[in-house]
Amino acid sequence: MGEGLQTINYHQGLMTFSIPEDWAYGYDPARNEAVFYQDREGSGLLRLHFAHIVPYDSSKPLAQYAAELAENGEVSVRDDGAFVCTKTEQYTEDDRHVLIFHWFNLSPIDNDYVRMAHLSYTTPFEELHHPDFERQLATLSKELTLLSWAAPESLYENLRTVLAPVQALNDTIVQYAISEQVAMAIACAVHGDEMVDFVPYSDLDAWCVPADEAWRRAFENMDRVLAETPITVEELVDGVPMAFFDTTSPLQAALITAPSLRAHVEGSIGWPVQALLPCQDFLHLIPAHWAPTPQQIFALSELVIDEWQNSPCALSTELFVIDDQGIHASGRFQTDGFVHLESNGHQIDAIEEIVQSAYPNPVHAHDFYNRGLIYSTMLQHERAIESFSRAIEIDPGIADYYRSRAVEYELVGDLDKANQDSTYASHLS
Repeated sequence: MGEGLQTINYHQGLMTFSIPEDWAYGYDPARNEAVFYQDREGSGLLRLHFAHIVPYDSSKPLAQYAAELAENGEVSVRDDGAFVCTKTEQYTEDDRHVLIFHWFNLSPIDNDYVRMAHLSYTTPFEELHHPDFERQLATLSKELTLLSWAAPESLYENLRTVLAPVQALNDTIVQYAISEQVAMAIACAVHGDEMVDFVPYSDLDAWCVPADEAWRRAFENMDRVLAETPITVEELVDGVPMAFFDTTSPLQAALITAPSLRAHVEGSIGWPVQALLPCQDFLHLIPAHWAPTPQQIFALSELVIDEWQNSPCALSTELFVIDDQGIHASGRFQTDGFVHLESNGHQIDAIEEIVQSAYPNPVHAHDFYNRGLIYSTMLQHERAIESFSRAIEIDPGIADYYRSRAVEYELVGDLDKANQDSTYASHLS
C-alpha cells in the first residue's frame, strides 16, 4: 500500500484496492453498495457496484467483452491478463452537471469463470476546480487499475464457526439457531483469530462457494483450532468438576462446535458433556452425568448470570448438553434459580403436556415404559427412572425395562444401581 493510502478488503478479501487514507467509507442500503468519500461538503462519491466471480461464456473473447463495457472509453491489459476498462460520462441531475468516471476490471480464472468488478466516481462539475480533485482522481485511476483478486482458497483458510445471540444476526448471515438464545454462524477470521466478521450469503455468492462447502471448511478449521488448544480441569465451583480451555480467543465458546470435541475432551471430563456459555470468550464443560446440589446450582447461576450481564460479548444463560446427536439447551439459569428445558428449548411444563397427550391414563407396564422413553429423549432422567420403576413394579420380568433404567441411572451418576439393573437384565435375557 502506498503512502497516504488505506487498503479496502471487499467481500472478506475477495478483492483488494486502495483509496486515500483520509476518506471515509460506508454502505448504501438502498442500492446495496459500498461507498467511499472524502468527508467534506461537495466532495465526490466512489461506489463499488459489484465484485463477483461469475460464469463466463468463453466463446466470446474477453477482450471483446471488455471493449463492449468500455464503449467509447479505453481498454488496457495488465501483465496478469486482466482487462481494465475506463470511461467517463456526464449527465444533469437536479439542475446540476455531474461527471461519472467508471472502472471495470475483468480477470479470467479459467474457461468457465471470470472475476468482474465495477466502481464509479461521481462528482459535480464544480468539484473539478477543487485543489484536491486532480490529485484524488489520479490516485483513484492508479489504484483501481491495480486492484487485486484473491483465490477462493484463501477464504476457506479463514472460515470459522462462531456462536452469537439470535437477535444479533439477521437473515442475510449464514447461520442456524441451536437454541432460543444462541445461533451458530459462519465467520471469517481477521488478524488471526482475534477478530471475526460474519459471512453473509452474498459473500458466498461472490466467491461462488456453496453454503455446505463453507460449513465443511469452517468445521475443519475449528477442529484445527481445537487441536491447538490445551484443556484444564478444576473445581472452580465447590464440588463441581469443570473443564476449560487455556485460550483467550474470542472463539472460545465456539469450540463446542468443533466435530472433534469428543476426542479432545473425553479423556479429561468424559462424554457427553454439559456446557456453560455466558459469553463468547467463556466456556466451561461439566460431565453430563453430574447431578448438582441446590447449593451448587445457586453458585453456578451466580457465575453464569454475572458473566452474562457484565460481558460486552454476552451470549447465553442456558445450560447446553453436547452429545453424539449434537448441541441443545437443557436448562436456563435465572437470577432466581434454574429452569429445566426439554431438547428444543421449551420449559419443563411443556414436557408434561406432551407425555400426557401421548399416555394420559397409564395402566399397563408398557404405558409407563413408553412414558419413560419420552422423558429420556427430553433429558428428564429422574422422571424417566420413575416411569421405568413403575413399569418394573407392574411387570418385573421384562429385561428392556431394567436396561433402560440402567442407562438413566448411569446418566445421573448412580453407577451402583446402573450395574445392578444391567446385571439383572442380562439374567432375564
